[in-house]
Amino acid sequence: MPENNRSRKAHYYGTSREYRSIIHSESQVARRRHRRRIGDRRGQRADLLAGRPADRRTLDRTGRNRPRSARLFNGLWLFAGPLAAIIVRKPGAAVYAEIVAGILEALMGNMWGGLATFLIALVQGVCAELAFAIVRYRKWTLPVAALSGALSGVGCWAYSFIENLQGINLAGSYGIVYLITTVVSGLLIAGILMWYLYRAIARTGALDKFASGREVRGISA
Repeated sequence: MPENNRSRKAHYYGTSREYRSIIHSESQVARRRHRRRIGDRRGQRADLLAGRPADRRTLDRTGRNRPRSARLFNGLWLFAGPLAAIIVRKPGAAVYAEIVAGILEALMGNMWGGLATFLIALVQGVCAELAFAIVRYRKWTLPVAALSGALSGVGCWAYSFIENLQGINLAGSYGIVYLITTVVSGLLIAGILMWYLYRAIARTGALDKFASGREVRGISA
């Protein structure tokens, strides 16, 4: 075989081997990335189904990450303080109710731990109490109840923002979106909804021992 043909053949096979090696390496990297994305998505979906904290991000239908819309239901963990304050109408009722709710939740067991559950309950109770303290415990109206729920949402957000060491990154997982959705949830669920729930319970006569219940039914003390 002539020398020039032999060198061309060696060059061709050498180049093709290098090419195949590069293609193989790139395909391996692509497969690893694909498996990693699939694993992340499965983990995120498992977190959502398990009700894990909102520091995770879920996938929308396009497969992109977005903040968890489940934060709109945070008000379900905020209603104890505003509801107790509206019914009992005593200073400290909101704080007491939130602490009791936090202790019960910790005793039943959760993934956050007893101390963290107690602390966030305390913060939420103090913030809910603040709304009634602002009006000096003289007004027990729907706007005050709504403010109490909203402030409790602020407390929930502030604790999560600080506890997760996010610093001043308001665009992060615990940033502005988390704040807005949690405050709206607190206002609607823990504030307004609990106000109407209190009124509905009072009409049954179950709250006649409290001034708040007698007020709804028009009964004098």
